[in-house]
Amino acid sequence: MRIFLQPSDNRDKIIGIGEVGLDYYWVKESEKRKHEMKNFKRFIELSNELDLPLVVHSRDAEEDVIKMLRDFDTGAILHCFGGSVKLAEEAVMSGRNEPINLKLSVQKIADIKGVDIAVVEDTTTENAKRFFNLV
Repeated sequence: MRIFLQPSDNRDKIIGIGEVGLDYYWVKESEKRKHEMKNFKRFIELSNELDLPLVVHSRDAEEDVIKMLRDFDTGAILHCFGGSVKLAEEAVMSGRNEPINLKLSVQKIADIKGVDIAVVEDTTTENAKRFFNLV
């Protein structure tokens, strides 16, 4: 993280922080999980400090990830999520959504809205630009 914070000619090109998060699938020991949580917290704080969104990896750690994101009121894209439907609904209610299959999601949205796929693609592209502060 120290390197990330150093002045750089490329700093203005950084639009987000990721992929960061918690992966309890591989990390079973309590002390190592605490270390992961400490580092994830540092990335969340950095995200807030620099006003950059997070791309989050969460594997077998969804409850801790959702709690930490909520506690720090941090915008995030959940890249990997294997939690329960209830927890996914909680994440969505917090303003987070992670579509499993983008093409199917785009098609379904277009069908429901009764619009062309291109309209959904344009809208989601604009949403991503706003999320990453590219507009």
